[in-house]
Amino acid sequence: MFEGIDNIGLCVTDLTGAVAFCEKLGFAKAYESERGCTLIGNKTKLFVFQTRQANPRLPKHRQVCSTIRPASTTSVSSSRT
Repeated sequence: MFEGIDNIGLCVTDLTGAVAFCEKLGFAKAYESERGCTLIGNKTKLFVFQTRQANPRLPKHRQVCSTIRPASTTSVSSSRT
């Protein structure tokens, strides 16, 4: 059993709205910049950031490598269109 998730990145089109939604879920702002916002809730850290695409589309295929690892390592996700 794991105790929390070290970091989740969320790319959004409406940064202000997404941050407000996360705060309603109980997350609190820990750091904010022009690129995004880090929020912490219990033992989970979110990084919510604004897409740089003017008209973003969902990728046709998405591969996600999601394994539970120690906090010192990272997981990787990639997309192909």
